[in-house]
Amino acid sequence: IILEAGAQLTYIEQHASEGQNLRFSNVYNEINLHQDAILQAYKIQNEAGNAYHVGHTQINHLEKSYSTTTTITLNGQVVRNNLNIALKAPYSE
Repeated sequence: IILEAGAQLTYIEQHASEGQNLRFSNVYNEINLHQDAILQAYKIQNEAGNAYHVGHTQINHLEKSYSTTTTITLNGQVVRNNLNIALKAPYSE
């Protein structure tokens, strides 16, 4: 996902499953923010009790920009979330 200069985005990512079958999810997201871009990112996980989830989110502040993230995990056998935020420009938040 690329947010150009002045862009605003509210991003909602949802993972849900049901049933008794074993499942494995491996998810990667990369978001690049340019000058004065604003990101609000939400991740909601409500996997079945036998689900395995590995997620990685990479947020790159390439210029002065702003981001907030919220992760809500309700269920899952094993859940791992990696959040990496790279502040590559002054005044990024």
